[in-house]
Amino acid sequence: MTQKTLDLDRKEERLTPQCKSLLDALRKRPMTKLEILNELNIMNSGGRISDLRQAHFDIHTEMIEVNSGKRIARYSISA
Repeated sequence: MTQKTLDLDRKEERLTPQCKSLLDALRKRPMTKLEILNELNIMNSGGRISDLRQAHFDIHTEMIEVNSGKRIARYSISA
């Protein structure tokens, strides 16, 4: 096991269950707040994204336009 893997494991150990769930989901695909709510039942996705960033996970925010013309945030994580 490399040092980077050990450091990552230590960071993940300290996460709340919601943060772990969100992190696992973001590793699979980018998600919007509505997808996070509907699929993971996380009401305060902005708070959990902030928690992950404070734990030094590289979370990216991309503004996308939806069919209504509104712009919403879609979150992803670096591999």
